[in-house]
Amino acid sequence: MSSPIENPVFKFFEKRAEKNIMCLVPGCKKPGRTSYHAGNLRAHLKAKHKEQFQLIEQLSKNKADSESFDDNRNVSFNNSLASETNTPEANGSSNSSLQPPMKKRRLSIEITERQVVNACVEMVTVNGRPFKALSDSGFRKILDPILKGFGGTFTISPENIRDKVEGKAKEIRDQIKKDVKNRFVSVKMDCATRLDRALLGINPQFNKKGKIQLYTLAIKEVKKSHTAVNFKQNLLDVFGVFGIKLWQVYSLTTDNGANMLKACRILGQTESADTEEEEESDYADRLLEEELIRRMEEGQNVCDEGGEENEDFQNMLQGVRCAAHTLVQLAILDALAEPGTTVIAKARAVCKTLRSQTFMAAIRLAGQKKPIIDCLTRWCSTCLMLERLIELREFITELTNKGKNQNLKLTEQDWSRIEDIVKVLKPARILTNVLQSEQLTIGDFYGSWLKCQLEISKFNSSFAKNLLKHMKKRFAVLLTREVVLAAVFCIFQIR
Repeated sequence: MSSPIENPVFKFFEKRAEKNIMCLVPGCKKPGRTSYHAGNLRAHLKAKHKEQFQLIEQLSKNKADSESFDDNRNVSFNNSLASETNTPEANGSSNSSLQPPMKKRRLSIEITERQVVNACVEMVTVNGRPFKALSDSGFRKILDPILKGFGGTFTISPENIRDKVEGKAKEIRDQIKKDVKNRFVSVKMDCATRLDRALLGINPQFNKKGKIQLYTLAIKEVKKSHTAVNFKQNLLDVFGVFGIKLWQVYSLTTDNGANMLKACRILGQTESADTEEEEESDYADRLLEEELIRRMEEGQNVCDEGGEENEDFQNMLQGVRCAAHTLVQLAILDALAEPGTTVIAKARAVCKTLRSQTFMAAIRLAGQKKPIIDCLTRWCSTCLMLERLIELREFITELTNKGKNQNLKLTEQDWSRIEDIVKVLKPARILTNVLQSEQLTIGDFYGSWLKCQLEISKFNSSFAKNLLKHMKKRFAVLLTREVVLAAVFCIFQIR
């Protein structure tokens, strides 16, 4: 039998008499043992106390490895292996210490100074941790022994890591400059507001060795008004940093905002338009889009040449409207706004009622999920709201049958319409995910778009027909871009 002095398993037991062995682990349901054999005591820990068993396994492994280590640039660590144990007073024992002895180990690891610095840079950039985390006491307990192992040849602090981040950013900018030099690029631009801050994102993409290379040039805070002139100037400033000339910009993709569309048109101009001219141009944009839709409905060619209208149209060819926003987001919002979709308002009212404190208690008790309230300008959230409502249908029916709240009552026809809307929107959700692909070309988009239309056309409901109608209207506007037409033409010629 192993000696109690050598085997750590004995630290968790007290021998009070020959066959009166007590387990000292807190909360042990069967603390009494009759055998003081190490194997039996180890089996008890393995079956009843997993944490303590893992502890003695680690201690045994440490003992076996303690004699073999590499002396070349070793790093010392303090391994504090702690476990929950009762005090001698709590267990009626006079044993003074139940904690296994802490042992300082010497470990040999392969790591370079550059790897340590790059890991800290990654922590505050990719992982989004604040610079002050580099000074946290817990992190320093891990890092300082490593730095000591390097012989104090370098240090890690928030200040020098901030300098490293700036140096790394310069390296990335230089690499982007090299990659985009004398290349045609397609640029994407969008603006979003978060916590009262407006941020402008600018991304170029281009062909590099047969694949689409995508970079983020800037996430820039916009502190001035969101006019086309200001967006244009921000874009030119960013282009200047990366050495991108206007002749290199093959296309500029934006959403359908009037300010974004105008920024595309005036990108090459040197003179700024005043506010009155900009308002008149925005109004002209809306009229032009309505005219394009009218032509499509009447069977006319939206790209007819000649006339004053065509002159305005030519001014819009510098930009491409975002397909996800134009074809999916706006088309579906148009369809959801049709008079026949009033059931969505009823469903939204039911979800709001269910989210009250009274019903939420019953929902939790039944093990159901919380109802979702949609965002009116985000059709995906409306779809998620309806899906969650369908999941709660049995729960809602049970409540209304008990007469607790008739405001929750939806007719069979309402439920049928809700299910139809969810089914019809499923192909559009798949298309939305496809449009988020980094390696998406216009040809790939066109194929996915046609597939989505075919899937929706399989449904014979009024909502499906309305959705197809609005999608075709929006698609007609997108096809007015020569960039899109040229790409689709080339794809079909190649295939």
